[in-house]
Amino acid sequence: MVSVMLIVIMITPVFAEGPVVLQGDDGGSPPVILGIWEQDLSGVLEDGDSIHSYRGAQFLPPCNGEERKTVQFYAMVTDRNGPGLKAVNGEIQQINGSYHETIPLMRVSETDGIGAAEMSGAANLIHYSIGFSGKDVMTALRNGTASVWKGELTFPSTLNAGIFTVSVTGTDTLDQYSVSLKNSFAYHPVACIEYDFTSVNYGSAGLGTDKWVLGDDVFGTGDKPTVRNTGNVPARIRLTQDDMDFGQDMQGAWNVKYNARMGTSDNTSLYSPGDNVLISEVVSQGSIEPMDFSIQVFRGTGSHAGSMILGYDSLPSEQPGNDELPGLLVPEFPGIKEFMESIMQIIDLD
Repeated sequence: MVSVMLIVIMITPVFAEGPVVLQGDDGGSPPVILGIWEQDLSGVLEDGDSIHSYRGAQFLPPCNGEERKTVQFYAMVTDRNGPGLKAVNGEIQQINGSYHETIPLMRVSETDGIGAAEMSGAANLIHYSIGFSGKDVMTALRNGTASVWKGELTFPSTLNAGIFTVSVTGTDTLDQYSVSLKNSFAYHPVACIEYDFTSVNYGSAGLGTDKWVLGDDVFGTGDKPTVRNTGNVPARIRLTQDDMDFGQDMQGAWNVKYNARMGTSDNTSLYSPGDNVLISEVVSQGSIEPMDFSIQVFRGTGSHAGSMILGYDSLPSEQPGNDELPGLLVPEFPGIKEFMESIMQIIDLD
């Protein structure tokens, strides 16, 4: 009789339309959008490009099932020759996608506005209207002839990756509309795989028989292995496992083999120690799937310990147009497939 216990430790961006100034019926001019930008709540303003190498903001999903992605939208607006600003609105839409939202922007204080504009300008995030330079706009902010407006959206982490356009328009108290200013940002494709198990208990197993440990679709039940994808593209699980010191027989055949499957599929992946296994089933974005593992021992007694390495391969996004995304080498990428989870196993063999 073989008694088996497995303990797992997780080492676990189009662009502007020029600011054409139109003469109103009363002799006043409509508002002008001087510049716009987007940023997130990370300390570097854009977590997908911390060194600001690319034009336009680059964002990553939060890769945490409990978190959502917050993006802030800023606009610098003037109505110097008009009756005064009434409203500033932003329209956010995904290229080739279904996401579309319109939000109001609210005026921020002069101090906060200038500070935000200075930081985003230094990060090269601001898209200025044709005919205006950064120096021109900052002078207008400091002179009080322009103001900063801000809005915010919170996206689910599993929102499809892609390019999002932002169009900002201002309205004055006589309902004269500015020409819209357009920009774009990138929401990069990242698969974020999480596991809820820190141990797998194979229990007692007889020689030559498969002993399965079954998972469930409830994340948080550590004794029933579960995997979830909190990223914005699908992925497939990859794993490898050592021989746990069972070794090989005289003909070089392994004394132990393993099996794994995911979800409700009957497809299993039978593998030997050292094999690099890619599970056939896909973990879609936002999905929670059970993982089942088995062991079959052909020869051996006593206690054995070993290791399994879990990783994953990100799959192409199902969202059209994502080939327009710049290829970033981002050190803080949370979902690179080389990131591995280490699992320590203990198996007792009677």
